[in-house]
Amino acid sequence: DDAVSYRIILKNSAGVTQFDKDRIASIGSTQVQSFNSIAALRLRSGTTIANAAKTLGYYAAGDGGGNSFYWDSTSTATDNAGTVIKPTSVSGAGRWLAINIDNINVKQFGAKGDGITNDADAIQQALNTGKDLIGGSGNYVINKSLYIKTPGQKIIGLGRISMSAALGKPAIMVGAKDEAGTKSDEQVWRVKIDGLEIYGSGTRTAGSAGISLVSCSQCDFGVDIRLFHAGVRVDGVCIANAFYQPTIIQNTYGLYDPSGNPLTSDIQATVFLGGRIESNEREGLYIASPNLKFVGCVIEGNGLFGGGDGSTPEVTILASATSGSISFSECYMESLSGKSADSIISIAPSASKLVFITGGTYFGSNDKNKFLVKIQPTASTVVGVMLSNVAMSSCINYVSGVISGNSRVCVVNSFPDADVALKTNVTVGIGLPMIQQIDRTYWYTNQNVAIEKVTADVELVAPLVTSTGTVNTPYVVSTSTVFGATMF
Repeated sequence: DDAVSYRIILKNSAGVTQFDKDRIASIGSTQVQSFNSIAALRLRSGTTIANAAKTLGYYAAGDGGGNSFYWDSTSTATDNAGTVIKPTSVSGAGRWLAINIDNINVKQFGAKGDGITNDADAIQQALNTGKDLIGGSGNYVINKSLYIKTPGQKIIGLGRISMSAALGKPAIMVGAKDEAGTKSDEQVWRVKIDGLEIYGSGTRTAGSAGISLVSCSQCDFGVDIRLFHAGVRVDGVCIANAFYQPTIIQNTYGLYDPSGNPLTSDIQATVFLGGRIESNEREGLYIASPNLKFVGCVIEGNGLFGGGDGSTPEVTILASATSGSISFSECYMESLSGKSADSIISIAPSASKLVFITGGTYFGSNDKNKFLVKIQPTASTVVGVMLSNVAMSSCINYVSGVISGNSRVCVVNSFPDADVALKTNVTVGIGLPMIQQIDRTYWYTNQNVAIEKVTADVELVAPLVTSTGTVNTPYVVSTSTVFGATMF
């Protein structure tokens, strides 16, 4: 039976055992030898008949690192301590080669996953094969950055990667070709990492990160990242990636994207679908790249973890080399009580971004001292905030700030817990800015959009909103019931 291993015992006529060998199989003219470890396999070369081998473990039988090999007498492939094994007695050709190299696990390369042993080199050897790493779940401690350089590689069910954040290094770099983080020779496409926890420990030193995006596109990440300086850090041009149900909590920053330069460091067209970005020391999202989408995400409780003093909002949208949109759809955001930050989302000075908020719930906390969005001075002349079907609670107003130039602020069919109007906290500056609101049973817009250009003189002499929030003439207000779409 080719599927069965045998124990062979040879005795002489007196019944004395002359040969006793366990776990031997005979498959036609092929003899399958069985070994408890890779070290034992290295001591044996193959032959024409003894040309197959099975290891029952990597270090010892049953440790999860077993594999099946065949003997190739002509191979000179480099020993990688996993799928290519060179016997110690061989000086030239002759290698044990793994039969199945499409799906491997890191324990077949000597990783232990015991939460103690440094497994960095073993895991990197497995990654360097470019093959999919499936299973082998454990707690793998590493002391250096792992890098993924092969397009299409999958890492599924690995368990946990543990690294000291005090080292100031990323745990995993996607699109790098060496430990230093050098950009790969070609952009890495369609990598998939799923079911992986990446945990830091110790001081969250700047530079440490769960995942560093170096040069990748159309990659999928289903990860749980905690206790680094950045959960996800942007270190290169990496577009159109997707994070599925990520957990990014208890880092200094959740998503750290400070540049947004399309030539050097940018993640535009990346989407986050569901998941939790919460309880980070500073912002959950610190983002400069344009054209990002967050769908069904929970973003809350950021700014107070660890040494957080509550002065940062949940989201900061930064100025960058290019304009574009940031979209939040059906998200839940909450700014906890005790924070001094006066908004849930902050648009930084000079940030030329269009912020779409569609659906979802936004809770300003029981302090009731926060705006949903604040446009920080000095604002860009091209900034937009568009809210539709938003449920807002315990906030002063939807938006606060001065808009000018070609900027736009628009609220449609949204639901605050008290009547709030943009006209009390949004000031119109120089240019042709537009404010629109269709809310509950009334609508209004600033009249100057259609009638006159706001000049510096008008702004200085007759501000559109007084210090007490009284509406001045440049607004048109209707208390009529709104039916369907209203065009301004």
